[in-house]
Amino acid sequence: GEGGKIIKSTDGGLTWTTLTTGSISGFTSVFFPSLDTGYAVGGNDGCIILKTTNGGNNWNFLSVPYSTNLRTVNFINSNTGIVAGYEGKVFKTTDGGSTFTSLTSGFTYSLYTAKFIDSETGWAAGNYATIVKTTNGGNNWTNQVSPVNVHFNNLFFISELTGWGIGKNIVGDTSWLIKTTNS
Repeated sequence: GEGGKIIKSTDGGLTWTTLTTGSISGFTSVFFPSLDTGYAVGGNDGCIILKTTNGGNNWNFLSVPYSTNLRTVNFINSNTGIVAGYEGKVFKTTDGGSTFTSLTSGFTYSLYTAKFIDSETGWAAGNYATIVKTTNGGNNWTNQVSPVNVHFNNLFFISELTGWGIGKNIVGDTSWLIKTTNS
């Protein structure tokens, strides 16, 4: 969250411990592909990516080839992952964050969520009902049609065909949960 805070529970949420990250920027997304390895992204004043390999006890700053506010992180395994954020920027790593390659999403709206079900197939979503899909590891993205005009906050997929998205109306306070059964 704000001020570089990440909290951790090891007892199902009964108690929480604040982890020291070394950052004062706010975090918007945390993802742990394993118990020990995790990534956090954010940056109120730029691009921040942190990585831990010991369950959050210590965090290291990673470098991204572009300065933009990042909003989401998702990894297939400890090495292969994607981060995305403002202006439709998407970055991919295949070496655990040592290097990130800029991918072209083809969209300029901010992306707030990205989910991959395997190394090739994934989705990203964000402002102005933007949902994009890749079937080749992020090299190309195609626009998906949303049935509602929302700013998407999160996506969740259980297979290539079945997934959900949640967002808030662009105008007004109505929130939506949508589901797809055809990818």
